[in-house]
Amino acid sequence: MAIGNETAGTYNKMKMRMIVNTIVSALLLAVGGHAQVVQAVLNGASYSGNLAPGTWAALFGTGLAPSSAVAANVPLPKQLAGVSVTVGGVEAPLLFVSTGQINFIVPFEVAVPAPSLNSVPVVVKNGSGSSPAFNIALSQNAPAIFTQNQAGTGNALVFDGGFRPVTALGDAPVIFYAAGLGATTPAPNSAAGGNAAEPFNRVVDPPEVYIGDTRANLLFAGLAPGFPGIYQVNAVPNGPVSGTVSIRQKGWTSNVTTAPIASGGNVRNVTGTIDGLYPPSGANVALTGFSPSTGAVVSYSAILIAATFTVSFDLQPNAKPFSVVATSETSNSILRIDPAARVWSLTSTVPSMATRNYDFSGTDFKILEFLTCTTATACLPMPGNVVPFARVFPPELRAVRFLPPPDSPAGTASASGTIPADGHFELTTGTAFGAYLQVPHAGGFDRTTTFRLYVDGVLVATKEVPYQVRQ
Repeated sequence: MAIGNETAGTYNKMKMRMIVNTIVSALLLAVGGHAQVVQAVLNGASYSGNLAPGTWAALFGTGLAPSSAVAANVPLPKQLAGVSVTVGGVEAPLLFVSTGQINFIVPFEVAVPAPSLNSVPVVVKNGSGSSPAFNIALSQNAPAIFTQNQAGTGNALVFDGGFRPVTALGDAPVIFYAAGLGATTPAPNSAAGGNAAEPFNRVVDPPEVYIGDTRANLLFAGLAPGFPGIYQVNAVPNGPVSGTVSIRQKGWTSNVTTAPIASGGNVRNVTGTIDGLYPPSGANVALTGFSPSTGAVVSYSAILIAATFTVSFDLQPNAKPFSVVATSETSNSILRIDPAARVWSLTSTVPSMATRNYDFSGTDFKILEFLTCTTATACLPMPGNVVPFARVFPPELRAVRFLPPPDSPAGTASASGTIPADGHFELTTGTAFGAYLQVPHAGGFDRTTTFRLYVDGVLVATKEVPYQVRQ
């Protein structure tokens, strides 16, 4: 399908096949397991714990298969080396099996359970018998982006309309590849991939695509023709101001990936910092009363991701309008500079008044209790989709209070001002922004979130901050 015309078939099929084969190679990245039988089942693109029907999954454990085997062709088989996997009793298409890892597609035919019964069993069968059931949570959507390093981090696989790697984000359409975008219409064959001609298998829940911290215009999102479980996303950037690429869909946020972006050359003497407000880092550790020995923790399926940043620079002569962007996986703060008018304006994402009070009833989030669920029992929903204040980690509550209140129903806070005549600009008080992230129960206890600061297209500061999920 051509990037500007969903119905055209003018793309270079050989290049596309090479690109998707790179993605398939990423799915074969083996990681040894140490637990008996099934240890974990993760999203095969992001390696998070979020899964949906149609998602590539990476299953880790021991004694899974007598030998390694790779599917020879499409449609994918449902048995390899005498091994099969069922999800909710439905046999899954298999790409790869080995003693420690299996890559499979969660069948589209598996129904998403109600929040009160939000898990389905995964069972591995081989010549020795069947493994104990390993329960996974299924969501309607589990967006994830395939990346160059094959680990769900760093640069995304982003291409232009000719399937050439993008050298700098601009206003031209781009193509990238994703997993976990959920059901399509028409419904696909789980083992065979998308249709090669109309009707293409378009996603039922169109995702929000963010390219360069602005929402892009979505042209197409659906299964890539002939490639099981791999979704193609075509989108037009809408004035990118950073080098990030991500997807949001029904309350879930994909892994935040990156792409090249050109610098504007409008500033000099640039300095800047960014630190987590929550999970906290730097001076914010003391600000929130956080104890590093305790660690930032969350015991239900939402966590505040918030940060503060500072920036200082001098305008170049004849500087043109540009932006400063502080960004995270949930939110951003965009500072727009107009050198000719000598004015600036700031728009920051902040929690709505309801979510500041941990009331998520008006959101797509499903707030689940983590302290009562295991790989054998489902996570129960919190009544009313509301988190009691008694359950919120005190440093997180303090962090919320440092965020400015919203001045719009969408959850943004705004500010503006003038630039001194000498062209020197600085924000030194730690401007704050943030929003909540829906987190899956699975995926390991220890996790990290990343904050980035861009000035005129140049990444000037990053901070990775850990937190812990209690399970």
